[in-house]
Amino acid sequence: MARRLKVALVSTGDEIVRPGNPIEPGQVYDANHYLLHALINCVNAEAVDLGILKDDRKATEAAIKAASSKYDAILTTGGASKSEEDHLVAALDALGTRHMWQLAIKPGRPMNFGQIGDCIMLGLPGNPVAAMVCFLLYVRPVLIAMSGAPWPEPIRFQLPAAFEIKKKPGRREFSRG
Repeated sequence: MARRLKVALVSTGDEIVRPGNPIEPGQVYDANHYLLHALINCVNAEAVDLGILKDDRKATEAAIKAASSKYDAILTTGGASKSEEDHLVAALDALGTRHMWQLAIKPGRPMNFGQIGDCIMLGLPGNPVAAMVCFLLYVRPVLIAMSGAPWPEPIRFQLPAAFEIKKKPGRREFSRG
């Protein structure tokens, strides 16, 4: 029997604002929170909102450390790239073990995966399309396996493209359809 996981859901970035709050120039609404909250609940897991982490290394590390002792998994969105204010990968490295970072896929390159003790940490890109693609391809299978549920084989459709497909060699690309 599958057990229901508790998954901490964290958005990151000074530019991120929850809908319903005023938005300033350079800010964006946190669409990923609602998308990921719904997707987590679809895999027999409970999404627990830990809010938005600001671009602060010490605060990010403290929040991730606290969450790692309370939850089965931490799912983050944004802050996984290489910019000066992206602190999630550094926090993971300081607190635990990074198993993977940077995928050869589009959309979704700056994804990371690791663990802090028994807690799995999965970091998704901030772009909503990339976050959804990475959740469906990588996070969903991890959460299903962690819960002990049987693997539901994905339904696949092969369709002809009505356009020429150009991609970088060695990179897997997912086109919207």
